[in-house]
Amino acid sequence: MRISETTFPSLAPPDASARGTSADARDFGARLLDPAETREKSTGSLWPDGQKDPIRSANEALAQEFLDWAQKTPAEKIRERILKARGLDEEGLRELPKAERDAIEDEIRAAVKQAFGVQDDSGADAEMPKTAAAV
Repeated sequence: MRISETTFPSLAPPDASARGTSADARDFGARLLDPAETREKSTGSLWPDGQKDPIRSANEALAQEFLDWAQKTPAEKIRERILKARGLDEEGLRELPKAERDAIEDEIRAAVKQAFGVQDDSGADAEMPKTAAAV
C-alpha cells in the first residue's frame, strides 16, 4: 500500500503545491481569519433563544445551597436534620398540636446539648444557643 499525497498532503513532495494543495490551505486559513467571512455573530450562549446553560445553572444552584448550609449554626443543622427525619419543616412543626411540638423541641434541645457536650446534673435546662426558628 502506498501513501498518496492526497491522503496526507503534508507528506507530499514540494512540487505538489503546484496542484493547489498549499494554496487551498492558505485560502482556508485566510477565511478563518477574515471577519467578513463570519456570517453568524456569537450571542455568548450555545443554547437557543438565549437560554442559560443548564449545567451552569445547576452548578450555581448547588453552590448557593452549599453556602446556605455553611452559614447555618451547628444547632440549626441539628434542628433541620431532626425535622427532616420526621418529614417536617418549620411550618409543619408550627402546625402540630402543642404537646407534640414541645416533644420535638425537647428532642432537638437534647440533641444540641449532646452535640455540644453540655451536661446538666441539676436537672435544670443548661444554656444553649437558640435559633431564630426556635424562638
